[in-house]
Amino acid sequence: MILLKTNTEDCKVKIMNKSRRDMLRCSIDKINKAKSIIDDVSIEEEMAMENMPENLQETERYTSMEENVENLQASSDLLDEVLEYIEEIINK
Repeated sequence: MILLKTNTEDCKVKIMNKSRRDMLRCSIDKINKAKSIIDDVSIEEEMAMENMPENLQETERYTSMEENVENLQASSDLLDEVLEYIEEIINK
């Protein structure tokens, strides 16, 4: 923490050091890789679901595949939010 003196009052400014910012940048790379894997699996699961014969589209397996795709897409969206938060922290 850096203490800045002003004429009227003392202000404490929290400044993240370069080492912690670098760790966060590294985490962004890893999160992006994880997100890429999740997106790929989601696409593959969706393609498998779409290629399922019509007579199997009312089965428990099909419903499970639909839920998997929805959950994978939601996970990907949440990782986008995490990335935004981390970028905001780094850029302060």
